[in-house]
Amino acid sequence: TFTFEPQVQLNLVVPRQNRRSYGFSDPFFGDFFGRQERRPILLECNQLDLEVKPVPTENRPDFYTGGVGHFQFQATASPLQLKTGEPITLTTQITGNGNFDKITPPVLNTNAAYKLYQARRIPTDAPNTLQFEQVIIPQTATLTELPTLHFSYFNTQDQSFHTLTAGPFPLDIQPGEQARIMTIQ
Repeated sequence: TFTFEPQVQLNLVVPRQNRRSYGFSDPFFGDFFGRQERRPILLECNQLDLEVKPVPTENRPDFYTGGVGHFQFQATASPLQLKTGEPITLTTQITGNGNFDKITPPVLNTNAAYKLYQARRIPTDAPNTLQFEQVIIPQTATLTELPTLHFSYFNTQDQSFHTLTAGPFPLDIQPGEQARIMTIQ
C-alpha cells in the first residue's frame, strides 16, 4: 500500500501596517523597504492510500516486455526488395497510455538467415509514442520473410495480458556481390 500525503505550502503576501515612510512615498521604495511581508502557510490535504499490485506472472506471454496500460502496436520494414548483405530497417511504434519508461523493444528471434543489430530508441515529438529502430542484414537469398513481431502488455482495466502483432514482412532478396564471390571461389 502506497500512502500519498501531499503537502502544500503557500507564501501569503500581506501588506504591513502603515508605518512612517520617512519621506519615501514612492511605491518602489515602499516595497523595497519592506511594506509587505510573506507568511508561509501549510495547507492540510487529504491522505490517499493506493493499493499497488505487481504484474501477475500467471498467463504472462513470452513476448511481455514490461508494458502496463493500453497500447497500439505497428511495425514497418524497409526496403523489402534488396540483395544479401544490404540492410533492412525495422521500425516499431507503440502508442497509447501507460508506463512507456518500462517498455523494451519487441524482439525478433535469432536466425542464421539474417544478422540482427540491437534495437535503439528513436526520439519522437508525438505524445504517448515510443519508437524503436533495428537494422537487419539478410545473409542468404533463401530468406523470404521477416517473422511476425509480437508486443504484449498488461491491461489494468480488464486485468489481463494482450498480445499485438505486426508482420510477417515478405522479402524479395537477390544474391549480392558477396554471395557471388563466395560461390565462385
